[in-house]
Amino acid sequence: MGPMNSQSLAERIRNASDTSIKSLDLSRHDNLYGALREIPEDVFSLTHLEELDLSHQQIPELPDSLRRLQHLTSLNVSYNPLRAFPAVLNYMPALRVLRLAGCGLDEFPLLHGLTRLDLGANHLKSVPPQFRKWEELIELNLSYNEIHSVPEWIGELHRLTSIQLNNNPFNTIPDSFANLQLETLAIGANLMREIPAWVSRQVQLKSLTLSKLNLLSLPAWLGRFTSLEHLDLRGRLGSVPQVICELSSLRRLMLEAAEISERV
Repeated sequence: MGPMNSQSLAERIRNASDTSIKSLDLSRHDNLYGALREIPEDVFSLTHLEELDLSHQQIPELPDSLRRLQHLTSLNVSYNPLRAFPAVLNYMPALRVLRLAGCGLDEFPLLHGLTRLDLGANHLKSVPPQFRKWEELIELNLSYNEIHSVPEWIGELHRLTSIQLNNNPFNTIPDSFANLQLETLAIGANLMREIPAWVSRQVQLKSLTLSKLNLLSLPAWLGRFTSLEHLDLRGRLGSVPQVICELSSLRRLMLEAAEISERV
């Protein structure tokens, strides 16, 4: 996306006033020139919106006016300098997808109804215990935090199909994770010395990240992962292990700085 000037911004909001349009993207992924420092007032009149993306801006807080968007089911405010949990989110019961990555947060309260939550790249030192009550949670991203211990009860979140825990300083993941039926698992860049045994039972995985682990080789059981489409082994293994050839569905393999796409 190119630089977002005031005219193009106003144009996007004006076009979104059409009630048939349910999604508005006001994100910014290039430089900070012209970045939003507050949510434009006209956005709050778009009460039909279901999805709103405000990521990669310079918005320091979410105003109470945001609660007017009572049909909003998906909100992305990742990589904004929020620093504290936005209290207005407590009054948005329709929210199902919430992305707050890179917002400088060190705590997170209980929000009912969420199915997908992204809290990557924050300052969490532990997994908030209230997450245990989110039995409806499908996707959880806690990567790039400061989490030293992974709790047993995560294995009780039976609807969870995607969990990202990479780049945290823990040294083990409990065996209770064997109760999950995961499709995405990211557990790279931590203090573990081996792949947990329960991973061998997750044969339905489609994406697996094991980057920057102290692995000399890959276990033979990985060859049974015939649904695996994405495998990240960057950081330790310098050559393509033989077991990779058994992964019939593999489309993306990442090794060190190289990336191999299509079938291996």
